[in-house]
Parts: sequence; structure tokens; C-alpha cells
Amino acid sequence: MQKALHKRRDLKNSAELGIKQIEEKGYEKEIKSYGIEKVIKVAIAFDRKNVEIIVK
Repeated sequence: MQKALHKRRDLKNSAELGIKQIEEKGYEKEIKSYGIEKVIKVAIAFDRKNVEIIVK
């Protein structure tokens, strides 16, 4: 059980890093420069059958 909890935390941290990277690199600005007003940021971290998804 402890190993599964640790793995979930690692996946969550990885997904959060993905969102952070999207924001730091300014990908949203480039997409909006094409006239798109609403952007949904999605970060997915996975390990075999375990997955963590963050949508912002």
C-alpha cells in the first residue's frame, strides 16, 4: 500500500511539473496568437496502468 501511495505522489508531481513547463515556456501565448481565445492546459503522467491527469 505504501508503494502505491508513493507512486501516486510521484505521478501527481510529474503532472504538476508538466503544467509548470507549459506555463513557463509560454505555449499558451503562441496558441492565442493564432486567434484562439480559450486554451485548456493538460498534463498527463503515467506508469503502466496508473495515470495522473491535470487539466487547467
